[in-house]
Amino acid sequence: MTEDREWGRRSPLLGGAATARTGGDADALFEAGRFEQAGRAYEEILRKDPENVHAARRRGHVALLGNEFPDAEKHLTKALDLAPDDRQTNRLLADCYTRQDRFSLAAPRWQAAGEDAYARWFAAMRGTPYQVHGDTARLPWTQTDPFPLVEASINGGPKRSFTFYTRVDSLGVSAKAAREA
Repeated sequence: MTEDREWGRRSPLLGGAATARTGGDADALFEAGRFEQAGRAYEEILRKDPENVHAARRRGHVALLGNEFPDAEKHLTKALDLAPDDRQTNRLLADCYTRQDRFSLAAPRWQAAGEDAYARWFAAMRGTPYQVHGDTARLPWTQTDPFPLVEASINGGPKRSFTFYTRVDSLGVSAKAAREA
């Protein structure tokens, strides 16, 4: 049994039963990174068995990997309807909403996935995200490898090093730097 309490296709104890439970060929395609083909295989499973949570979740995951948000949302919501407490489905749907800046929808999904910090964080977001207000500046990179780094001061305070990553949604300012600002 895998971490998400599904019978894994690689379980040596189950033989052919594992393939029938998870979708065998579809899972092999997914794990090989052949997502378009895997998506079609999951669609076929869902045509035959519309209540297959694993196939619905994986079909939604394939859509999410392709940034096909409406399709991802459709399949992940279906999987969630079938298994409301499934943490993996909640996590994927939370990511789907987060990547669309639909934070009020993401927050309860993060909560259901057991990610309390993300749930509080996204529940607290208001207005249009990622807007810069006030003065702006151009800063030279002090380094770019292994990650980008700039030096800046907040509200005229001492210069500090800052880094960011495009998939991380926070500024990453420490509590100490925030108090000093």
